[in-house]
Amino acid sequence: MSPSEVAAVLNRLLAADRKAMAALLHGVPCNHALAYDPDVVVTGNLETSAPFEVSALGLINGLMGFGTTRGVTAVYKRTDNNSPWELVLFRGED
Repeated sequence: MSPSEVAAVLNRLLAADRKAMAALLHGVPCNHALAYDPDVVVTGNLETSAPFEVSALGLINGLMGFGTTRGVTAVYKRTDNNSPWELVLFRGED
């Protein structure tokens, strides 16, 4: 599957249950062994060993071999500066 095809599936799931899909994107702390695994994409800084977090999207991008230069991203918006960020859609970068 290409990143855009994965994004299409994720967008279909988002339409089915926005709350559940948004919850799956919250990162959880992970250790160095997971952060340095070549088949996962985490947030944090590998050079400074900053705290690492992994999310379902990081697992998907890593397993699909998308890495950090292409893949699936989550797009958020908010109506004004006082409102919370809301997940709008997934975008595939082929």
